[in-house]
Parts: sequence; structure tokens; C-alpha cells
Amino acid sequence: MNKKDFFVSYNKEDKDWAKWIAGTLEENGYTVYVQAWDINHGDDFIEQMSNFLENSKNYIPIISNHFLYCGEKT
Repeated sequence: MNKKDFFVSYNKEDKDWAKWIAGTLEENGYTVYVQAWDINHGDDFIEQMSNFLENSKNYIPIISNHFLYCGEKT
């Protein structure tokens, strides 16, 4: 697995924000791991997330109520 500049992590409710951030980073010459683009159906989700963390220079969590409360109603 190649080392990338960033790993953008998010709750599924924040997917559009994550894709926008990742796209903006890539447009500016950075490499990015983002779940929406780099995890395929059938992949081991936990293993992939761990690989992304290990193989990224920087980590960007999309912090929102969805991220913090994992789907609980706020």
C-alpha cells in the first residue's frame, strides 16, 4: 500500500463533505485515502481503515454530530 498525504475519515452522513475535502486536496496536488473511493464492496472495512491510518502522513476526521454520536439522535 502506498503512503499518501492524507486520510479523510467520516461518518456516512458526512460523505459529501469528505469527498469535497478529498477532491480539493487532490486538485491541489495531494494524495488522499477516503472511504468513498478506496474501500470496495467485500473489503474488510476495519482492516482498510487501519491500513489507511498506517499509510497516511496526516489524518483529517470530519467532526460532526454524526461522527461524535455515531447515529444517536441529537
